[in-house]
Amino acid sequence: MKKALITILTSLWIIGICSCSNYESVVSSKNEGCTPEDCLVYTLYSQAGIGDFGYQDLIYYGLNLAKESLNFSLENAHPVSKESAENYIKVFFDETDTDTYNKRLLILTSGEFDSLFASHPEWKQNLKNTILILGPRDNSIDAHFWDISLYGASYLAGRTVKDMGLDSALVLAANPKTPAIQDAVNGFIDGYKKSGGLFDIQKKLLYLGDLDGEGFNSQMSYFYTALDTTLSDETFIFPAMGGSNLNLYRFMREIQDSIGILSCGMDANQEHISRGIAFSIEKKMDSLIMDFTEKWATGDSLKQDFFAAFDSKYVGITISRGYENWAMHFKKFEGEASEAEQAYLEDK
Repeated sequence: MKKALITILTSLWIIGICSCSNYESVVSSKNEGCTPEDCLVYTLYSQAGIGDFGYQDLIYYGLNLAKESLNFSLENAHPVSKESAENYIKVFFDETDTDTYNKRLLILTSGEFDSLFASHPEWKQNLKNTILILGPRDNSIDAHFWDISLYGASYLAGRTVKDMGLDSALVLAANPKTPAIQDAVNGFIDGYKKSGGLFDIQKKLLYLGDLDGEGFNSQMSYFYTALDTTLSDETFIFPAMGGSNLNLYRFMREIQDSIGILSCGMDANQEHISRGIAFSIEKKMDSLIMDFTEKWATGDSLKQDFFAAFDSKYVGITISRGYENWAMHFKKFEGEASEAEQAYLEDK
Protein backbone atom coordinates (compact mmCIF):
# COMPACT_ATOMS: atom_id res chain seq x y z
CA MET A 1 0.00 0.00 0.00
CA LYS A 2 1.17 3.53 -0.73
CA LYS A 3 2.11 5.01 2.60
CA ALA A 4 0.80 8.42 3.54
CA LEU A 5 3.46 10.71 4.88
CA ILE A 6 2.89 12.19 8.30
CA THR A 7 4.96 14.36 10.56
CA ILE A 8 6.57 12.14 13.18
CA LEU A 9 6.27 13.73 16.59
CA THR A 10 9.15 13.52 19.01
CA SER A 11 8.61 10.84 21.61
CA LEU A 12 9.34 13.08 24.58
CA TRP A 13 6.27 15.27 24.32
CA ILE A 14 4.02 12.44 23.18
CA ILE A 15 4.90 10.50 26.31
CA GLY A 16 4.25 13.67 28.31
CA ILE A 17 0.57 13.81 27.39
CA CYS A 18 -0.26 10.10 27.38
CA SER A 19 -1.78 7.82 29.96
CA CYS A 20 -0.13 4.40 30.08
CA SER A 21 -2.61 2.57 32.27
CA ASN A 22 -3.19 -0.27 29.85
CA TYR A 23 0.33 -0.68 28.50
CA GLU A 24 1.14 -3.72 30.61
CA SER A 25 -1.94 -5.67 29.48
CA VAL A 26 -1.03 -5.24 25.83
CA VAL A 27 2.66 -6.02 26.25
CA SER A 28 1.89 -9.16 28.24
CA SER A 29 -0.25 -10.54 25.42
CA LYS A 30 1.46 -13.46 23.69
CA ASN A 31 0.42 -12.84 20.14
CA GLU A 32 0.86 -15.77 17.79
CA GLY A 33 -1.37 -14.48 15.00
CA CYS A 34 0.38 -11.38 13.62
CA THR A 35 3.55 -10.58 11.76
CA PRO A 36 4.33 -7.32 9.94
CA GLU A 37 3.90 -9.22 6.68
CA ASP A 38 0.53 -10.68 7.66
CA CYS A 39 -1.34 -7.93 9.58
CA LEU A 40 -1.93 -4.30 8.62
CA VAL A 41 -3.42 -1.45 10.66
CA TYR A 42 -4.17 1.60 8.53
CA THR A 43 -5.24 4.73 10.41
CA LEU A 44 -6.99 7.73 8.94
CA TYR A 45 -6.65 10.73 11.25
CA SER A 46 -9.00 13.70 11.21
CA GLN A 47 -8.20 16.84 9.23
CA ALA A 48 -6.98 18.50 12.44
CA GLY A 49 -4.45 15.67 12.68
CA ILE A 50 -1.87 14.72 15.26
CA GLY A 51 -0.05 17.36 17.23
CA ASP A 52 -2.98 18.39 19.46
CA PHE A 53 -1.42 17.17 22.75
CA GLY A 54 -4.70 15.34 23.26
CA TYR A 55 -7.17 13.08 21.43
CA GLN A 56 -5.33 12.45 18.16
CA ASP A 57 -1.93 12.14 19.84
CA LEU A 58 -3.27 9.60 22.31
CA ILE A 59 -4.52 7.43 19.44
CA TYR A 60 -1.14 7.74 17.68
CA TYR A 61 0.69 6.85 20.87
CA GLY A 62 -1.56 3.89 21.69
CA LEU A 63 -1.22 2.45 18.20
CA ASN A 64 2.55 2.62 18.35
CA LEU A 65 2.60 0.86 21.72
CA ALA A 66 0.28 -1.81 20.35
CA LYS A 67 2.46 -2.21 17.26
CA GLU A 68 5.51 -2.92 19.42
CA SER A 69 3.82 -5.72 21.32
CA LEU A 70 1.41 -7.13 18.75
CA ASN A 71 3.78 -7.10 15.79
CA PHE A 72 1.59 -5.66 13.01
CA SER A 73 2.41 -3.22 10.21
CA LEU A 74 1.18 0.31 10.87
CA GLU A 75 0.45 2.96 8.26
CA ASN A 76 -0.99 6.42 8.87
CA ALA A 77 -2.80 8.93 6.70
CA HIS A 78 -3.43 12.59 7.41
CA PRO A 79 -6.05 13.85 4.94
CA VAL A 80 -6.34 17.57 4.35
CA SER A 81 -9.86 17.36 2.91
CA LYS A 82 -12.76 14.96 2.50
CA GLU A 83 -11.60 14.32 -1.05
CA SER A 84 -8.18 13.17 0.07
CA ALA A 85 -9.76 11.07 2.82
CA GLU A 86 -11.91 9.37 0.19
CA ASN A 87 -8.81 8.57 -1.85
CA TYR A 88 -7.01 7.06 1.14
CA ILE A 89 -9.97 4.83 2.02
CA LYS A 90 -10.39 3.83 -1.62
CA VAL A 91 -6.76 2.70 -1.82
CA PHE A 92 -7.22 0.61 1.33
CA PHE A 93 -10.13 -1.32 -0.16
CA ASP A 94 -8.72 -1.48 -3.70
CA GLU A 95 -5.61 -3.25 -2.42
CA THR A 96 -7.54 -5.91 -0.50
CA ASP A 97 -6.81 -8.57 -3.11
CA THR A 98 -3.39 -7.38 -4.25
CA ASP A 99 -1.32 -6.92 -1.10
CA THR A 100 0.08 -9.72 1.06
CA TYR A 101 -1.85 -9.07 4.27
CA ASN A 102 -4.33 -11.62 5.55
CA LYS A 103 -5.71 -9.35 8.31
CA ARG A 104 -6.38 -5.70 7.57
CA LEU A 105 -7.79 -3.09 9.95
CA LEU A 106 -8.96 0.37 8.88
CA ILE A 107 -9.32 2.89 11.72
CA LEU A 108 -11.06 6.24 11.34
CA THR A 109 -10.27 8.39 14.37
CA SER A 110 -13.59 10.25 14.23
CA GLY A 111 -16.95 10.24 12.47
CA GLU A 112 -15.83 13.18 10.34
CA PHE A 113 -15.72 11.07 7.18
CA ASP A 114 -18.76 8.84 7.79
CA SER A 115 -20.68 10.51 4.97
CA LEU A 116 -18.18 9.17 2.41
CA PHE A 117 -19.45 5.62 2.88
CA ALA A 118 -22.85 6.49 1.39
CA SER A 119 -21.23 6.77 -2.06
CA HIS A 120 -19.26 3.54 -1.67
CA PRO A 121 -21.47 0.57 -0.81
CA GLU A 122 -18.47 -1.65 -1.60
CA TRP A 123 -16.67 -0.38 1.53
CA LYS A 124 -17.59 -3.24 3.84
CA GLN A 125 -16.03 -5.60 6.32
CA ASN A 126 -15.17 -9.14 5.23
CA LEU A 127 -12.92 -12.00 6.29
CA LYS A 128 -9.83 -9.87 5.65
CA ASN A 129 -11.00 -6.34 6.37
CA THR A 130 -12.17 -4.92 9.70
CA ILE A 131 -13.34 -1.32 10.08
CA LEU A 132 -13.23 0.64 13.35
CA ILE A 133 -14.74 4.11 13.60
CA LEU A 134 -14.10 6.01 16.83
CA GLY A 135 -17.40 7.76 17.37
CA PRO A 136 -21.15 7.21 17.65
CA ARG A 137 -22.84 4.57 15.51
CA ASP A 138 -24.00 5.28 11.98
CA ASN A 139 -26.34 2.41 11.10
CA SER A 140 -25.72 2.88 7.39
CA ILE A 141 -22.08 1.80 7.73
CA ASP A 142 -20.81 -1.75 8.19
CA ALA A 143 -18.20 -1.14 10.89
CA HIS A 144 -17.32 -1.39 14.56
CA PHE A 145 -18.11 1.79 16.48
CA TRP A 146 -16.25 2.40 19.74
CA ASP A 147 -16.80 5.65 21.60
CA ILE A 148 -16.18 7.41 24.92
CA SER A 149 -18.61 9.89 26.47
CA LEU A 150 -17.33 12.96 28.31
CA TYR A 151 -20.75 14.16 29.45
CA GLY A 152 -20.32 12.80 32.97
CA ALA A 153 -16.78 14.11 33.47
CA SER A 154 -17.78 17.49 32.02
CA TYR A 155 -20.85 17.61 34.28
CA LEU A 156 -18.55 16.97 37.25
CA ALA A 157 -16.25 19.74 36.02
CA GLY A 158 -19.09 22.25 35.76
CA ARG A 159 -20.48 21.26 39.16
CA THR A 160 -17.07 21.67 40.78
CA VAL A 161 -16.05 24.88 39.02
CA LYS A 162 -19.11 26.70 40.34
CA ASP A 163 -18.74 25.05 43.75
CA MET A 164 -15.21 26.49 43.93
CA GLY A 165 -16.67 29.98 43.63
CA LEU A 166 -15.91 30.66 39.96
CA ASP A 167 -19.02 32.64 39.15
CA SER A 168 -18.57 33.44 35.46
CA ALA A 169 -17.81 30.68 32.97
CA LEU A 170 -17.32 30.81 29.22
CA VAL A 171 -17.66 27.74 26.97
CA LEU A 172 -15.67 27.61 23.73
CA ALA A 173 -16.64 24.77 21.38
CA ALA A 174 -15.49 23.68 17.92
CA ASN A 175 -18.96 23.43 16.37
CA PRO A 176 -22.55 22.46 17.25
CA LYS A 177 -22.63 19.37 15.01
CA THR A 178 -19.94 17.02 16.35
CA PRO A 179 -21.68 14.69 18.86
CA ALA A 180 -18.69 14.34 21.22
CA ILE A 181 -18.34 18.12 21.42
CA GLN A 182 -22.02 18.58 22.20
CA ASP A 183 -21.93 15.95 24.94
CA ALA A 184 -19.04 17.71 26.67
CA VAL A 185 -20.64 21.15 26.29
CA ASN A 186 -24.02 19.96 27.58
CA GLY A 187 -22.38 18.18 30.49
CA PHE A 188 -20.43 21.21 31.67
CA ILE A 189 -23.39 23.59 31.38
CA ASP A 190 -25.75 21.17 33.13
CA GLY A 191 -23.29 20.68 36.00
CA TYR A 192 -22.56 24.39 36.31
CA LYS A 193 -26.25 25.24 36.47
CA LYS A 194 -26.88 22.43 38.98
CA SER A 195 -24.48 24.19 41.36
CA GLY A 196 -26.51 27.38 41.01
CA GLY A 197 -24.52 29.00 38.25
CA LEU A 198 -26.19 31.34 35.79
CA PHE A 199 -25.39 30.54 32.16
CA ASP A 200 -26.66 32.61 29.22
CA ILE A 201 -26.15 30.33 26.19
CA GLN A 202 -26.48 33.26 23.80
CA LYS A 203 -23.56 35.09 25.40
CA LYS A 204 -21.48 32.44 27.13
CA LEU A 205 -21.35 29.67 24.51
CA LEU A 206 -19.14 30.46 21.51
CA TYR A 207 -18.67 28.15 18.51
CA LEU A 208 -15.62 28.44 16.28
CA GLY A 209 -17.28 26.70 13.30
CA ASP A 210 -20.69 25.68 12.04
CA LEU A 211 -20.24 22.18 10.58
CA ASP A 212 -18.94 18.82 11.81
CA GLY A 213 -15.17 18.86 11.44
CA GLU A 214 -14.84 22.64 11.73
CA GLY A 215 -13.25 24.61 14.56
CA PHE A 216 -10.62 22.07 15.55
CA ASN A 217 -7.57 23.91 14.26
CA SER A 218 -8.01 27.64 14.96
CA GLN A 219 -4.90 29.77 15.29
CA MET A 220 -3.80 31.70 18.35
CA SER A 221 -4.69 35.00 16.67
CA TYR A 222 -8.37 34.00 16.83
CA PHE A 223 -8.32 34.08 20.62
CA TYR A 224 -6.70 37.51 20.74
CA THR A 225 -9.38 38.86 18.40
CA ALA A 226 -12.38 37.06 19.87
CA LEU A 227 -11.54 37.10 23.55
CA ASP A 228 -9.46 40.18 24.21
CA THR A 229 -12.45 42.26 25.34
CA THR A 230 -14.45 39.33 26.71
CA LEU A 231 -12.21 37.81 29.35
CA SER A 232 -12.16 40.64 31.86
CA ASP A 233 -15.43 39.34 33.31
CA GLU A 234 -14.70 35.59 33.08
CA THR A 235 -13.18 33.37 35.75
CA PHE A 236 -13.17 30.03 33.88
CA ILE A 237 -13.08 28.83 30.27
CA PHE A 238 -14.34 25.37 29.40
CA PRO A 239 -12.69 24.34 26.09
CA ALA A 240 -14.19 21.74 23.74
CA MET A 241 -12.30 22.51 20.54
CA GLY A 242 -9.93 19.60 19.91
CA GLY A 243 -6.62 20.88 18.53
CA SER A 244 -7.73 24.51 18.95
CA ASN A 245 -7.51 24.03 22.72
CA LEU A 246 -3.72 24.10 22.47
CA ASN A 247 -3.69 27.64 21.10
CA LEU A 248 -6.18 28.73 23.76
CA TYR A 249 -3.80 27.45 26.44
CA ARG A 250 -0.91 29.33 24.82
CA PHE A 251 -3.04 32.46 24.75
CA MET A 252 -3.86 31.96 28.43
CA ARG A 253 -0.19 31.49 29.25
CA GLU A 254 0.56 34.94 27.85
CA ILE A 255 -2.26 36.72 29.71
CA GLN A 256 -2.22 34.67 32.92
CA ASP A 257 -0.40 37.23 35.06
CA SER A 258 -2.72 40.06 34.10
CA ILE A 259 -6.08 38.23 34.14
CA GLY A 260 -5.62 35.00 36.11
CA ILE A 261 -8.37 33.12 34.31
CA LEU A 262 -8.56 29.34 34.78
CA SER A 263 -9.38 26.49 32.41
CA CYS A 264 -9.07 22.70 32.17
CA GLY A 265 -7.16 20.29 29.98
CA MET A 266 -9.20 18.08 27.67
CA ASP A 267 -8.59 14.47 26.57
CA ALA A 268 -5.14 14.27 28.24
CA ASN A 269 -3.34 15.67 31.28
CA GLN A 270 -2.29 19.09 29.97
CA GLU A 271 -1.22 20.87 33.14
CA HIS A 272 2.28 21.40 31.72
CA ILE A 273 1.00 23.77 29.02
CA SER A 274 -0.31 26.53 31.30
CA ARG A 275 -0.41 27.08 35.03
CA GLY A 276 -3.99 28.24 34.55
CA ILE A 277 -5.09 24.65 33.92
CA ALA A 278 -6.63 23.60 37.23
CA PHE A 279 -7.45 20.03 36.18
CA SER A 280 -7.66 17.84 33.10
CA ILE A 281 -10.52 15.68 31.83
CA GLU A 282 -8.88 12.56 30.42
CA LYS A 283 -10.37 10.62 27.53
CA LYS A 284 -8.04 7.66 27.44
CA MET A 285 -8.01 6.90 23.73
CA ASP A 286 -4.61 5.21 23.99
CA SER A 287 -6.07 2.55 26.30
CA LEU A 288 -9.18 2.13 24.14
CA ILE A 289 -7.22 1.69 20.92
CA MET A 290 -4.80 -0.76 22.54
CA ASP A 291 -7.69 -2.85 23.84
CA PHE A 292 -9.32 -3.02 20.41
CA THR A 293 -6.13 -3.84 18.47
CA GLU A 294 -5.19 -6.53 20.98
CA LYS A 295 -8.52 -8.29 20.49
CA TRP A 296 -8.31 -7.88 16.71
CA ALA A 297 -4.72 -9.15 16.43
CA THR A 298 -5.22 -12.14 18.73
CA GLY A 299 -8.54 -13.20 17.20
CA ASP A 300 -10.66 -12.47 20.28
CA SER A 301 -14.31 -11.59 19.85
CA LEU A 302 -14.83 -7.91 19.04
CA LYS A 303 -17.90 -6.00 20.16
CA GLN A 304 -19.60 -4.33 17.24
CA ASP A 305 -20.50 -1.41 19.49
CA PHE A 306 -18.68 -0.30 22.60
CA PHE A 307 -19.50 2.80 24.61
CA ALA A 308 -17.51 3.92 27.66
CA ALA A 309 -18.87 6.39 30.20
CA PHE A 310 -17.59 8.29 33.24
CA ASP A 311 -17.53 5.26 35.51
CA SER A 312 -15.24 3.30 33.13
CA LYS A 313 -11.44 3.02 33.10
CA TYR A 314 -11.34 5.16 29.94
CA VAL A 315 -12.41 8.44 31.60
CA GLY A 316 -10.80 10.30 34.48
CA ILE A 317 -10.03 13.68 36.01
CA THR A 318 -6.51 14.63 37.05
CA ILE A 319 -6.04 17.62 39.34
CA SER A 320 -3.05 19.82 38.53
CA ARG A 321 -0.29 20.55 41.00
CA GLY A 322 -1.17 23.55 43.10
CA TYR A 323 -4.90 22.85 42.92
CA GLU A 324 -5.05 19.93 45.34
CA ASN A 325 -7.77 21.68 47.37
CA TRP A 326 -10.18 20.96 44.48
CA ALA A 327 -10.04 17.21 45.18
CA MET A 328 -12.70 17.11 47.88
CA HIS A 329 -15.11 19.06 45.70
CA PHE A 330 -14.70 16.63 42.79
CA LYS A 331 -15.17 13.70 45.15
CA LYS A 332 -18.38 15.16 46.52
CA PHE A 333 -20.14 15.10 43.14
CA GLU A 334 -18.75 11.93 41.50
CA GLY A 335 -21.81 9.74 42.12
CA GLU A 336 -24.17 12.48 40.99
CA ALA A 337 -22.16 12.94 37.77
CA SER A 338 -22.50 9.24 36.90
CA GLU A 339 -26.25 9.33 37.51
CA ALA A 340 -26.64 12.51 35.46
CA GLU A 341 -24.74 10.95 32.55
CA GLN A 342 -26.87 7.82 32.63
CA ALA A 343 -30.05 9.90 32.50
CA TYR A 344 -28.65 12.09 29.71
CA LEU A 345 -27.67 9.13 27.54
CA GLU A 346 -31.06 7.44 28.05
CA ASP A 347 -32.79 10.59 26.79
CA LYS A 348 -30.66 10.97 23.65
